Amino acid sequence: MTQGHDMTWTRIASRFRMMLVAAAMLPGLMIASPAGADHNQVFELQQRGEILSLVELLERAQAIQPGQMVEARLDEDTLVYEITVYGEDDHYHEMYFDARDGRLLSEHKETEESFRADDHHDGD
Repeated sequence: MTQGHDMTWTRIASRFRMMLVAAAMLPGLMIASPAGADHNQVFELQQRGEILSLVELLERAQAIQPGQMVEARLDEDTLVYEITVYGEDDHYHEMYFDARDGRLLSEHKETEESFRADDHHDGD
């Protein structure tokens, strides 16, 4: 095989590993996107390196607040990931990350009552 083929297989193997990590981390995770979201556009942005993958941001969120991943959204207009984790403290932690560089922009926590009152589980 040529070096170009080796790089292709390395990329495929790397993506496969990332998908396995995501699958292991995400049982029950609701991944939502705005109505009419163009998933191909999101994929292209990731491929060009303009935004980080959801897997990378989920790992960052888990490092900040361990717990059960509940919800993840990408606002395609602002390129901000919203990730919600149900923490060991029995609160929902909403974290907002810049999709381009992974910076934590803000975070706050809510009780179950306030989280559900905000209608997070409406099936967007």
